[in-house]
Amino acid sequence: MKKIISILVILLFFQFSVLHAQILIGLIFGDRLNSNKMEFGLNVSANMTTMSHIDGDKFNNGLAIGLYIDYKFADHFALATSLLFSSPKGIRNFGPEEFFQTLPDSIWNGSKSNRKLSYMDLPLVIQYRPVPQIGIGLGVQTSLLLKAEDSFSHNYEDWDIGAVIDITDNFSRLDFGMVASLNFHFRGDPGVQIRFNYSHGLVNVYNSSTGRTAYNRTFQLGAMIPIKTGVKKKDK
Repeated sequence: MKKIISILVILLFFQFSVLHAQILIGLIFGDRLNSNKMEFGLNVSANMTTMSHIDGDKFNNGLAIGLYIDYKFADHFALATSLLFSSPKGIRNFGPEEFFQTLPDSIWNGSKSNRKLSYMDLPLVIQYRPVPQIGIGLGVQTSLLLKAEDSFSHNYEDWDIGAVIDITDNFSRLDFGMVASLNFHFRGDPGVQIRFNYSHGLVNVYNSSTGRTAYNRTFQLGAMIPIKTGVKKKDK
């Protein structure tokens, strides 16, 4: 467990560069990263997100990138965690009732809207693995909001126009939710994993001063790609 905490501290400190963090951790921990009990690697996931209590919006899509650590602490149980440095969320095509600022001119009528919320996610999931290739799990997720912005795009008299408004101050910096997970582990030494997570936010994403209420909802399909460079193969 101390090894896991040490790795997570390093990842947090070097969050600005996934590649640099991978290289640094590989140099420090060497062949101890992947073993019979631990797996470590790159997490690349597709996010499909929405927010509750908002009518008429559409799902937003984005690519989440980070690192994962799986620690097998019993024969059929593992702690499956990731640190996603960039995890985009939000909604698309929301109506004027959701605007924080009135658009300055009528030429924006009918424009496409996109609310982008950029988070850093830390899911902690306990997985039950009845067989080595299959895992189901439940856990919690803590998220840190890095930036929030509304963007608008429109074609007006054959001109493509756009606007971006920073709305970060209208949102809570911390989010917390529950996570359900389904995992398929390909054979390998270690092998790639395909992981589906659903996170259900429990904290209002808006500041209380806005008088609004909404909760994040995220469907995430990811590939867990082990880092094998310089790592000893698992014992057979």
